[in-house]
Amino acid sequence: MPQAYNYKRITSTGATVVSISQMGMLHGVTLNQQSTAGATSTTNMIGIYDSTTTFAASSASGVIANVQANNSGVGDYIFDVLYANGLTIAVGSAVSPVDITVIYT
Repeated sequence: MPQAYNYKRITSTGATVVSISQMGMLHGVTLNQQSTAGATSTTNMIGIYDSTTTFAASSASGVIANVQANNSGVGDYIFDVLYANGLTIAVGSAVSPVDITVIYT
């Protein structure tokens, strides 16, 4: 049987934290709607952490990736990385609007 994945669609304007509280594998992230804010803004970042704590607590450790959600033309990111503590996705405050899909097991 092929590997089955779960997904979570995140639609947000402004800072948002979404947590998945289990161990598993982050397969990928798809940017369905990229940010219309400036390409150099660090607040366009989508942070992905091996953690189920708040964004501020997660930023010190457990970073899986920071995805720049601007109009760079890149819409799909494949990671296939294991996480042990859960998964936190933090959307930066200037990403407006954001529409992403997180694919995980």
